[in-house]
Amino acid sequence: MKPLSFIKISLAIAASVLIASCFAPPGKGTADGGKNDNAVIIRAWENYPIASGKLLETVDGELVPSNDDDKEIALPNGTMGVVVEWNEIYLEPSSLFAQMHMFNESKVRITSGPLKGKTLSIPHAYLNLAN
Repeated sequence: MKPLSFIKISLAIAASVLIASCFAPPGKGTADGGKNDNAVIIRAWENYPIASGKLLETVDGELVPSNDDDKEIALPNGTMGVVVEWNEIYLEPSSLFAQMHMFNESKVRITSGPLKGKTLSIPHAYLNLAN
């Protein structure tokens, strides 16, 4: 096969995938199969090569830091979850300072990977909406 033919085929495949994704049914590709608009994919960010979060536990019906609240646990890139409680900066207008607020945390229930089923407090820098 000529190199130019390979490039043409690759471009044709990429274009068809792009077009198909534009017409995909709602919810395709979300962390929870499209059932929740709060589905996120957790990824490392820039100079922080490993995403991490703090384990939470339920006490009297509220999610609170576990006894080891000063320790963080690593999350593999691509871990999926659902935000169960957004930080207030996403809910109310405020004076925003991105470099500071990117490390504010929201509470996320993990839906894949080794921590599946656990709820963690995760900095926003690592959260990417999945839909």
